[in-house]
Amino acid sequence: RNRSSAGHEQRSIMFIADERQVYLRQRFIDFLDSLLFGNYHKVIEDLIESNERRLAIDLNALRQFSSDLATGLLREPGDYLLALKQAVEELVGAIDPKFLGHGDIHVTLTGGFGYHRISPRELLSPFLGKVVSVEGVITKCSCVRPKVARTTHFCEATGSFITREYRDSISTTGAPTTSIYPTRDQNGNLLTTEFGLCSYRDHQTLGMQEMPENSPAGNVSCPTEIDCAARHPPNRSASTLCRCYSRGRLGRCV
Repeated sequence: RNRSSAGHEQRSIMFIADERQVYLRQRFIDFLDSLLFGNYHKVIEDLIESNERRLAIDLNALRQFSSDLATGLLREPGDYLLALKQAVEELVGAIDPKFLGHGDIHVTLTGGFGYHRISPRELLSPFLGKVVSVEGVITKCSCVRPKVARTTHFCEATGSFITREYRDSISTTGAPTTSIYPTRDQNGNLLTTEFGLCSYRDHQTLGMQEMPENSPAGNVSCPTEIDCAARHPPNRSASTLCRCYSRGRLGRCV
């Protein structure tokens, strides 16, 4: 009896979470459809025409539409960013369904961040799990390396393909997954990885330091390490949008 009640409670929680996700997605769709806060249909059409895959969302316009949505994007990015991305993908699919088949659509945030716009010195524990805009100087950066996002495997015994998605601690689309490639299917048949059908995303690690003109006299902070999904050259000032997570690093740029 205890097990059945616990299972029923867990299903109820999952149902409530799914309902909330559907509600948030619909609210973001209403914002993107509204012409009072920016013609995002025209912006998406220009994005498709130029073959770009990153859509900028103005926080100021979103705040005028709904302050709760704008605050949620900064404070609860795990739920709100996912709902926003799903809304954007739905709108892109309505305009050009074929465009979604060429890769993922990404969103970035512009406009006023309030106290979420900080320097590397101000990056403290209260911002864990939240979205921040960090402004500083890039002092070092690594090469842009591919990070596996989705793999495709072929089973010769059954003639079928199997796909697996991979997420780590800085992913915004769900819980982290294992990084081990599958070698056999659920029936024990051997799998061959089709590397040409796998998907990868750019990944870069950079060090950002507080700008000297904004730091206290004689006190320059140490560089902060950032795992980045965008390309940044060194020795230049930059404002980077990040999601914070633990282990002494920042989250991926969005």
